Amino acid sequence: MSLQGLSGYCNQMNRPGLIMVEYAPINWIDRLSYRSIISSSWNWQQNIEFSIGGWLSMPVLPSGRLWEESEQRTDQGKYYDQIVAGIVPGLQPAASGEIDQMSDYRFLLRIYDQRKQYWILGTLDNPFEFSALATTADERGLNSYRIRFTAQTLHRAYGFEPEIGV
Repeated sequence: MSLQGLSGYCNQMNRPGLIMVEYAPINWIDRLSYRSIISSSWNWQQNIEFSIGGWLSMPVLPSGRLWEESEQRTDQGKYYDQIVAGIVPGLQPAASGEIDQMSDYRFLLRIYDQRKQYWILGTLDNPFEFSALATTADERGLNSYRIRFTAQTLHRAYGFEPEIGV
């Protein structure tokens, strides 16, 4: 079975506050065309090409902040703890198989903020890991999963405005 994206397993809903999180397994990305070209305004410049598949998506209700990036310092230098977390509501039972598979992959993430700016999170060398906690009902009365993507990266996240290879 191949990953399909959690959007296909969500009941049709129009809940206020839903944010779409896009994710891609790093082994789907074409490593030969992958280039980390960053502009002076800290934007990722090259489109991300895939050897198979493409961006997958899931609707998320943020639980607090959707994305958090915090600087950490050690004797070896600094790094950034990256966390994307929230609730994926209204999932059908078949989503369990998709979620089970997701823990076997590492991911790049693409999120869209309220200012209509895309952000690219993670790299092929510092990808995100996925975890989920199932619940039959939370404080909002939703059948849902609490999802969490985590990574430690060497750089802050980049804006995503590709100009090369578009």
